[in-house]
Amino acid sequence: MRTNDGAEDIVTFSGSIPKQAGDSHEWFKRVIGKRIDRSSAQRENIYRYPTNVVRESINNALAHRSYDIDGASIHLEICEDTIVIRSPGSPVKPISMERMKKLDAPYLSKNPKITFVFEKLGLSESRGLGFTTIRGLPNIYKLPLPVVSFDDPFLIFAFPRAYGNGIGIGEQNHTLTKQEAKGYDYVRLNSPFTRKAYEEYLEVSEKTAGRHIARFIELGLVKSVGAGVKTSYEII
Repeated sequence: MRTNDGAEDIVTFSGSIPKQAGDSHEWFKRVIGKRIDRSSAQRENIYRYPTNVVRESINNALAHRSYDIDGASIHLEICEDTIVIRSPGSPVKPISMERMKKLDAPYLSKNPKITFVFEKLGLSESRGLGFTTIRGLPNIYKLPLPVVSFDDPFLIFAFPRAYGNGIGIGEQNHTLTKQEAKGYDYVRLNSPFTRKAYEEYLEVSEKTAGRHIARFIELGLVKSVGAGVKTSYEII
């Protein structure tokens, strides 16, 4: 765990792979903390970040990492504004980084025996549901989608802990406003899309929707397809 003032609390998990999965998840629940929800008649303690999303991400990292890279380990880093998971190895071929960034990669495993054991032990969702859990962040939890990147030899998932001004998107770390970042999450999950659909989802004016889309095009995040009334947009 790392705070903004540079303080660190480092923990190492060892033992069998299923034990590492369970121990790291329990540690995350202890460290991330809870808040009290008073929106209903009965108070409820809610974790400050959805634990099922991190659980699936850790399990995916353990099941799909490259175990032949000497000296490389999985890293789970909890910062005050971001949760970062680094897993050794690139996506299994033929899955491209472009599909990983869009969170729509098909189910393939580098380590099918580990995946099988995880499923039998109930340590992971059914096949292919890991990304489904992550893709639910905006609609279910009102939280940003992760930014996915590759910094050899690590595949990196960076989960912002809240929408806020100055969110970095993509390898060039483009800065988007809070509203634009919410819109870009919609774009990532609904490409291709129309300006009208974007406008209705964000509940903004036609002018605002057009300004957002123009901004995405300017930054090289989105491209237009077609012309006139048939114009739609696709994520790049």
